[in-house]
Amino acid sequence: MKLRMHPCLLAAVLALAPVTAVGAAEGVLQRVAQAEARGMPFEVYIRLRTGMSEAELLQRAGAPDYTTVEGTKTRGEAIVQETVVIDPVTGKPLPQAGVSRSERSEIIKTWYYLLTLADPYTTRVTLTGGRITHLERIKKF
Repeated sequence: MKLRMHPCLLAAVLALAPVTAVGAAEGVLQRVAQAEARGMPFEVYIRLRTGMSEAELLQRAGAPDYTTVEGTKTRGEAIVQETVVIDPVTGKPLPQAGVSRSERSEIIKTWYYLLTLADPYTTRVTLTGGRITHLERIKKF
């Protein structure tokens, strides 16, 4: 049976541990993180595109190793609708324009696929409103 510890809980334990035990605990944390990280192969990364949906990303790359939520972004849009009204006096068409505004909030998330021994790259995918807006692959030096 494999015991998994949440990173926040491990950080709290490390904060309370004596300084001499911190070095040993960090080594354990690195081995645990390395064992759990699935990473993202280059063959998968090159098939990702901006504008792709979150569902398609999940289908192609699988679940991320780490996820963050940065906040929301509000988008507003104006919709112009033109209608034609017949003037009752003259019987001629009178064009009229109506403008309506709508706003929506989109969640900004970042998915991380951590490096592995076989693939020394960390892949960062930013999603805004459920669509990929930024892809980045960072090599470990």
